[in-house]
Amino acid sequence: MLVDPLSVTFASVTFSLARISTDVDGSTYLGSDPSDPTHKLELRVEHKYGTGPDKARSRRVLRLTRSWLSADPRVAGQHVPLSQTVTCTFDAPDLAVQTDGYYLVVGLISLLSTSSYQNLNKVLVGET
Repeated sequence: MLVDPLSVTFASVTFSLARISTDVDGSTYLGSDPSDPTHKLELRVEHKYGTGPDKARSRRVLRLTRSWLSADPRVAGQHVPLSQTVTCTFDAPDLAVQTDGYYLVVGLISLLSTSSYQNLNKVLVGET
């Protein structure tokens, strides 16, 4: 099991994400900004076994969701809930070597983080 709580930094603010639930597929962690309790981060870590048409694949999913309240630009004095999510999915045959998956994830992180995250910024603005 992952440590509890987990520490995640978002825009220079460190969130302490406590495990709030565990089920057969994984765990969910939740934390809020110490200076703004309406600003939350939720992490879901899942493991699914026996997926795919032949039931011979496994999937690991990490999903980080940010939620917050923002001023409604149409109605003064009201706030609207907003959220955004980033997901990392590792899907492989059950016979795959775990170290290969590790290097695949590290390679993707390296690609996105190269040159001060230049490639990540390009993807986020719609470049392909």
